[in-house]
This record gives sequence, structure tokens and C-alpha cells, in this order.
Amino acid sequence: MMNICNFNLARRAARLGWMSLGTTFYAATALAQTSTSAGAPAAVSGLEEVVVTARRREENIQDVPVSVTAVSGDQLQQRGIQTAMDLGKLAPSLVVTQSPRGSNTPYFVIRGQRLIDTTLTIDPVTVIYTNEIPYMRPQGLNGGLFDIQSVQVLRGPQGTLFGRNTTGGAVLVTTNPATDRFEGNVGVRAGDFGMYGVDGAVNLPMGEKVALRLAGTDQHRDGYMTNRATGYKENELDYHAGRVTLALKPTSSLTSTFYGNYYASNTSGTSNQIFSVVPAVVQGLATQIGQAAAGPRLVQQMQNEIALNNASPYTYGSDMQPQDHTETWDVSNTTVWELNSALSIKNILGYRDVATHSEWDLDGTQYFLDPQSGPIFEQLNGDTSVHQISEELQLLGTGTNFDWLVGAFYFHEKGRDVATSIQGGDAQQRTRPSGIYAENKSYSVFASGTYRFSLEGLSLSAGVRETRDERFAYAHQQIGAACGFNLDVTGPKTPTQPNGPLISPPCLFPEEASFTQPSWSLSLNYKLNDQFLVYLAHRHGYRSGGVQNRATRESVALTNFNPEKVNDIELGTKSDFNIGSMQARVNADVYYAKYDDLQRLVSFVANTGTLVSGLFNAAASDVKGAELELTLLPVRGLQLQASAGYVDPKYKEFKTFSALGTPTDISYAPFAQVPKWTVNGGVAYTQPLPSTLGSLQFTYDYRYQSEIHVSDVPEIDPNADRLPGFSVSDARVGWNDIAGSTVAASVFVTNVFDKTYFTYGTNPSLGMNTRQVAPPRMWGAEARVKF
Repeated sequence: MMNICNFNLARRAARLGWMSLGTTFYAATALAQTSTSAGAPAAVSGLEEVVVTARRREENIQDVPVSVTAVSGDQLQQRGIQTAMDLGKLAPSLVVTQSPRGSNTPYFVIRGQRLIDTTLTIDPVTVIYTNEIPYMRPQGLNGGLFDIQSVQVLRGPQGTLFGRNTTGGAVLVTTNPATDRFEGNVGVRAGDFGMYGVDGAVNLPMGEKVALRLAGTDQHRDGYMTNRATGYKENELDYHAGRVTLALKPTSSLTSTFYGNYYASNTSGTSNQIFSVVPAVVQGLATQIGQAAAGPRLVQQMQNEIALNNASPYTYGSDMQPQDHTETWDVSNTTVWELNSALSIKNILGYRDVATHSEWDLDGTQYFLDPQSGPIFEQLNGDTSVHQISEELQLLGTGTNFDWLVGAFYFHEKGRDVATSIQGGDAQQRTRPSGIYAENKSYSVFASGTYRFSLEGLSLSAGVRETRDERFAYAHQQIGAACGFNLDVTGPKTPTQPNGPLISPPCLFPEEASFTQPSWSLSLNYKLNDQFLVYLAHRHGYRSGGVQNRATRESVALTNFNPEKVNDIELGTKSDFNIGSMQARVNADVYYAKYDDLQRLVSFVANTGTLVSGLFNAAASDVKGAELELTLLPVRGLQLQASAGYVDPKYKEFKTFSALGTPTDISYAPFAQVPKWTVNGGVAYTQPLPSTLGSLQFTYDYRYQSEIHVSDVPEIDPNADRLPGFSVSDARVGWNDIAGSTVAASVFVTNVFDKTYFTYGTNPSLGMNTRQVAPPRMWGAEARVKF
């Protein structure tokens, strides 16, 4: 069965991509031959050699049969990329948005796979690794891009080579190392919207065997959204962070590096602005909870609010004040022992602690069904407290024809994620505390290798990982003062609850699940010459199953969800060549992915007025796509870059429930939060100045993203949940090495043409849709000195 499935995957991918990749192949070959004799490799110089670790060892990006985009720390600075949300400018098929929780919790979308929930009971589709430590929870990720060596974006299922299995991709962040020489830098910035900030780093050698590096940042920007009801400013940035890196080299063959990171942010949170309403759904909700007469009034109020939002898009009305507070810290150690020139041992140990508090208005209005029923839908006291520990041991071997890696990985995560939602309806039942107290464990062993055949340039890469995931939790659910569950069951045995029955109060219900799944990868690679690589890869990946969080019915609380699985195939090419005197790099791929048991949050309003929701393996899908990255060096000092990603996801099956709990097929539904097209473009030009005055540098970045739907489950009006596509531009002019010094200064403008656009939306299943408004045009200036 597996062989037949893989053959069908290969056949579909070949039909999708053969023509486009063939065109790239012949174009690259023909263009290369315009400047070189037939059969000789093109003489490409000036294109940067980019080193990546996509296969857990350092390699030239053009030699790696993986869809990966890599950007250096210097390039991040030149393009003004400071937070995780800016990373969407870097790679095709990548979207990074601000979540409803606030700017401290970004959401990642890669190749049509996106985060559904941040809670402990579900794993992300994309994992961010900092110095090879997985950050499983996205809280606190939006402020760590300071003093960075590189960022790598890996697209497609990851898990064979990385500790946590994912179905979307991985983002690898590597910080600047501590070195054996004294150096550093300090930068300051200021601008409109109360923008100010400082960052810097200093490297302190402490003899031949010890080096210390200290780095930090403090950034602030006022909110650009105003609550019309209160005057409260929202959507601000305000964070500070620090890092310590200590490198030890007791012998020539042994290195041990310690990292310590701290991040803290205290902001006014994120505004959710209502942009559409489905009158029939709102009226139905009002009728279900005995407020039928209030329905028409509420619909009219929402429509008036929408008109005000459209007339003044940087304002909105809300009956509450959102807030977002986040504090994270982590410590890790990476030790490498080179046994000889062909064999080494690597150990990676890490600990991370996350604490957040957030509150937000899900419906984005200031209205009520009636004065007694209270707000329609708010999320209060959202508290997350999580700590994790991970341990990975690797044995790496390098040979003439065979490179290999074997190892084991352990992960342990424990904490709580609780919140109180407020729903319109009966005054005694509208306050609903809920949450989860959870513990997650994962164990895996893995092996991978690349064998180079006697035919020059031909190689085969393969890898396999076996993982066991264990979930244990207590779910908490209340409706007013009463418990949401009414079960008499025997649950898992724990020291604090020997028989694990329902506790009432505090209304806890035990949940437990475990899953064992393999993941594997296989890639046939052929490097025709030093400048051209073509590969055909197949991967099987998965995302762990789990237990329910905030389930509002007993039947939901009793239902675990299984792992989400993917089989994909990818055909790719990487090439460097010359067009006359112009140097070019073209990387392209096409892929087909088949997803089964997709995990989806299914919600509906029951006939009692209660919002019923839970995570289910509700869907299966096919995802087809293509990606292109292009770099051109037409003349000295000028670099042109462009990338494009096309994603075409379609559900083969998607079952949800009607208001009465009847299964309903909605396989016609769109993929929420997934644009079909993402396009990035960039121009960088450096002009040397006379004598020792330095140089001027101009950069211009462009981003286009097609429309998205904000809900997996379409309501009566299929157009009500659409957010339009947008294009946005940023520009920067800098003076480097001013008058021969080590000082640089620049001025910048983001959203140059002051476009009003929307990056993310939500649908609380209550007949309304909300959106988040992206920042307006902002300007500022920066200065940096190196020493």
C-alpha cells in the first residue's frame, strides 16, 4: 500500500511540475552556455556562498536538496527586520501574522499549514529553533531577532532530522557566537508613533579557551489603533531582551557553548475590528438564548460599527481594554567533541520557561444583546505558564562516499493554559472559566545519511525517525458557578488523584493519550556540475495527536484527536549561472502533499446558546504548490531579488456539525488564513563615495499577498469572511562607514504608500468576523557604531 501511495504521489507531482522545472533547467543551461563553452561550468563569482544547517551539518545552500531560504544577520539589519512578524518578507509560501493574543505571539503559515491554537494540547505546524532548541510555544517569539548570525526557513514536513515533528516547516535562528577577539556594536533608532530603541552587543575574549558575548535590545513604539469607546491605544510594541553567550574550548577537539536568553514585554494588546456580519446567524443566536427581539437591534448596531471602521480604519469600538504581558527565559548548552576528522559527538540540552497574561475582545464590538446579558464574546484572564526541557544526543560521521547521523531526542513540557470567556446569554451562565493543566512527553530515535554514487554528482539521502508522544492533562470547565462536566468516570492514576475521578469543584476532568508514529524522508539528488542541482524528494511527516482543551461538552472532553499525517513529494532545482556579465541564481520547486486526519477546531452554537467547540481529525486535503527564488547581480553594487510562492490547498473531506450536532460535509470550504500567492521583491544598491567618505546604500522591499478567508467553516454568506489581498513597500537609505569611520546611519519608511491593509482575521462562530489592521506608514532614523 505504501509503495502504491508513493507512486501516485510521484505521478501527481510530476504532472504538476515537470513542465515548469524543465523550463527552468533548459533556460539555466542555455543561459550558462551564452558565456561559457559547451560542457564547461559557468564562472559565477560575486554571488554569496550561503551556509545552512538544514541537514544538521554545515553545507552550501546550493548543494542541499531541501527548500530552504537563508538570510544573514547583516541582511536582516539592512532590511529593517527586527521581529518575527517581519520574517514574512524573506521566503516564498511563508506568512507571519500577529495573533489575537497580541504582538508577542506570532502565527506562522507555511505551504498552507497554519497554527490553530497555542495551547498545550496541540503542537504547532511550524517549530522555531533557536540555537537548535525547539521553542514549542510561540509566545515571546516576536522580539528575539537581535544580534543574529542567520535565519533559515525550511519549507515542507520536518521531523526526520529535527526533534519535533511538523507538517508545515521549521525556522532556524542562530545567534552570533562568542569569539576570541574584542568587538561589538551599538545602535539607536527613533521615529514617529513614539518610536525609540537601542540594541547592541560586545564580545569579550577571556584567554585562549574562554569567550563571552553580551547582547541586548530595548524597543518601543506607540499603538496605532484607537478604541473609540475609551480612547485606549492598542497594537503597540514594547519589549526588552538580553542574551549571554559563553564559549569554552578546553581542548582543540572539545567545545562547549552556553546560551542564556531573556525576553519581557508589557503592551496594550491587539485590537480585533469587526468587518462583516451575517444577520441570519446573529438573529439565530439571539433567538436561541431567548433574546429574539434584540436581534435586529444588534445587527444594526454591528453594521453601524462596521461603517465607522471602514471610514476610520485605525479606530474601532470595544467594551474592554485588551492587554498582553509576556516573559520568557531559557538556558541551553551545545557541546561538540571531535573524536577524529571523520567522527564527532554533539549534545544539545535546553530549558525554556514561558509566562503570559492576555485579554482580548473576540467580537470586536461594544454592544450587548441586552443590559443583563453582558458582552457578546470576550476572552479574559488568559494565563499561560509553561516550562520545557529538551535533550538531544548525536553521533555524526563523515566519509568519502557516505555521511551519516544517528541520535536520540527527549522532550518534556509541563504547565497550564487557562482563560475565562464571557458569552452573551443567561447572566448566570455567561462567565465560563476553562483551561488545561497538561504534561507532554516525547521520545525519539533517528538516523539519516547521504550516499554518493560512483557516477559523479549522483547521491541518495534518506532518514527515518520513530517517535512516541505522551499526553496527560486535567481539563477545567465551568459555566458560571457550576461545573461544565457531569461525569462519573475513572481516569488516569496520578499521585494527587489516585483514581482520577471528576473533581467538583474545581471541575477538573482527567485526559490521557499516547501515540507512536514514524517519519521518514528520501531524496535522489543529481548535481550536473558545480552550478546545477536537481532533486526528487519524498517525505512522510506528522503532527502529534492530543487531548481536548476547553471542551464545552462531556462528549467532546472524552474524544482524543489522533496525529495529523502528510505524505509529500517535491521536485526541485538549484542553479547559479551567468547571462553575459550578469550573475544569476535561480532556485525553484514544485510539490504535492496529501494530508490525512487534519486537526481542525470545530465550533458551533448549540440550541441552548452555548458555544460548543473541540479539536477533531475532521478533514483530509491535497495541497499543490510551486516556489521560485531569484537573485540577479546586473552590475557592480546592484542586487535584485524576487521570490514567489503559489499554494493550492483543497479539502477532500471536511466534516463539521450543525447547531443540533448533526455531521455536515463542508469539503467545499477554503483553507483559512492561507493566501494562494505570496510575492516578495527587493532592490539593494550600494554606491561608493569619493575617497574615504564611505558608501551610500539604498534598499527597497516589496510584498504582495493575495486574499485570505478567516474561517475554516463558512457561514451563510460565503464572502463574509474574506480579507482582500494587499501589496506593501518599505524603503531605506543608509550611509555606511561615514568619512572612513565605523559609524553608519540610515533613514527608513515602512508602508511607503500608506496602504490600509489587513493581515489576519478571526471568526468566533457568532455571525461576525473580525480583522487586524496592519500598521500605517511609519518613518524613522537609525545610527550604529561598530568597535
